[in-house]
Amino acid sequence: MQSYLKDFFLTPRASSIGTSNKINKVRSKSTPRRRPRFKVIGNGNCAQPRQMIIDAGQKKIGLEQCIKCGMVYSLNDPKDVEQHALFHHRFTETRSFQVSISQLSAWKEVLFTEHVEIPIGGCLFSINAFSTSTLRRKMESVIINIVNEELGYSSEISVWDRERKRKALVFVRDSNGSEAPFICGIVLVDIVGEVMLMPQQKRFKGSFLGIDRIWVHSRLRRKGIANFLLDSSRRLFSLNGTGEMPRTRVAFSDPSEIGIQMAINYVGDKENGRYIIYSSTIKEEKELPN
Repeated sequence: MQSYLKDFFLTPRASSIGTSNKINKVRSKSTPRRRPRFKVIGNGNCAQPRQMIIDAGQKKIGLEQCIKCGMVYSLNDPKDVEQHALFHHRFTETRSFQVSISQLSAWKEVLFTEHVEIPIGGCLFSINAFSTSTLRRKMESVIINIVNEELGYSSEISVWDRERKRKALVFVRDSNGSEAPFICGIVLVDIVGEVMLMPQQKRFKGSFLGIDRIWVHSRLRRKGIANFLLDSSRRLFSLNGTGEMPRTRVAFSDPSEIGIQMAINYVGDKENGRYIIYSSTIKEEKELPN
């Protein structure tokens, strides 16, 4: 008898969450390093070169590596200290994500836009690899320089797939009077044909919504924005205009520990800990009706 993916979600089965079968991990833990700003004096016969910095009783001098962000910087150089502060808080501040009112107005004229008040007030934009709007370039910069690192991916991971069929939703929070609008949520979406049900490791073929990457700004997490982006993706990117794609057809690409929990919660199968993943290495084994 042929197996169907929906049967796994409708029929309770005891299982535990397995995380040892993650696929296609591409991780990078590169640490930004700066060129040392010290001169060394001495000659070839000098076994202990001397550093040209006077110790005038400071608590700390010389190079320092931040234990939280990993950046190496000079405590004696005000510019280095300032750069460290910017780098250290790049995930929590909004400066790198802010957009101007004029930019926002221009994007509304050329891109598909929805303005919402729930979960928070903001504009939802739909983008693809061929969009000429400056929002596409802004989004690409945010993903490459910040999102990839925060999610644990290499900065070299491309935003778009080879076929350039991937789509994106970008959520821009409204200005609150004291702060400019800023990009607070991004989801990259693929339409995929092969998936794997976890932790059973059963492969299926059909039409699925693939979540390549999903990110929400750290200041606005736990406010329902991730679910809003996923729900919007199911509604806007459903195949053949067949209506909203069910949650049990949403697959995640290489989810982290936190991503697995989000996937389980979104599918709604907490009891059995089931979720769906996808990758180009998964081959078709079972066929499902559309």
